[in-house]
Amino acid sequence: MQIQKVLSGYADSAMQRRGALTDALDGHNKGNKTVPEKGNRISSTEAARNILQEYDVTRITPSELTKMIQELFEAGAINQQEFEQLSAIRLDLDLANIDPDESIDLLQFYRDKLQNSHGRAAETVTAPSSLANRLDWIEKFALVQSNPGVLGVDTLA
Repeated sequence: MQIQKVLSGYADSAMQRRGALTDALDGHNKGNKTVPEKGNRISSTEAARNILQEYDVTRITPSELTKMIQELFEAGAINQQEFEQLSAIRLDLDLANIDPDESIDLLQFYRDKLQNSHGRAAETVTAPSSLANRLDWIEKFALVQSNPGVLGVDTLA
């Protein structure tokens, strides 16, 4: 009885899948067009576009951010690792004592944090590279929100 073979196909397909949002935005940012690996990629990318259009990262509450991240994950637009990376943004907001219903400009929040962290790397809880990664995510979201055509079927074609 070889149980490993039964589970290996499932694990392999899960491991090969990257988040549609990341693939599409990476392709756009590099000037390349990303080709979907599977038929459901287009629908998850379209879902990501629709979800991101409902939010504005320059005026978002921590509660709305949590909801947005959850919706992206449930739509298959981000994978588990990306979900965890984005959840760290909410933790940063909690550590900064931002009220869950207080609107915040995430772009400015991370630009300020990154700028303040350079001279005080030893004193900073979050490494500057992690802050830069989080700012990168927020910038990608802002790009999609300001230009709906960036993420969608036309981008993937």
